[in-house]
Amino acid sequence: MIAVTLAAGCLLVIAWQDFVARRVWGIAIGLLAAAGALYMLAGVHSAARLLVYAGCNIGFLIVQFGLLKAYFLVKRRGAGVIDQMIGWGDILFLLAAAFFFSPVNFISFYVFSLLASLVVSLVWMTVRPSVSRAIPLAGLQALVLLVVIGAGLCLHFPLVNDNWFIGKFLPS
Repeated sequence: MIAVTLAAGCLLVIAWQDFVARRVWGIAIGLLAAAGALYMLAGVHSAARLLVYAGCNIGFLIVQFGLLKAYFLVKRRGAGVIDQMIGWGDILFLLAAAFFFSPVNFISFYVFSLLASLVVSLVWMTVRPSVSRAIPLAGLQALVLLVVIGAGLCLHFPLVNDNWFIGKFLPS
């Protein structure tokens, strides 16, 4: 429960910082990663499994950012992705979030949080058209992660277990 409380506090701070100042403190990201590691360790009961899951999730992010960088190198002829298209806070937030999930659950969170952030941002830009077109991605994803952790606790859905996927989509 300490990990969840620490994570909730960090997620609220990250969201507030990203919405208000458009920057995120590194200490909040570091504490979030530590809370995620504690959360996952409590769920998988194995440091080796924690390392495998976190390694898979971080590897997935490295591939994603590598493809994004390659796309912008080809499309924009060398335009920098980091700090121009996506901020370091967004990247570091996702790296910290990788410690909360098993691989299938992380990919599900990643896709859902990106879609939710896009929808919220588009609605907000429609309501307030004069507002900056920059999306507070880390802040929005922090709120999604807060809701996901809360829902996981309330519904007794383990975020560090992919058995739901195996039972739901793969024949037995």
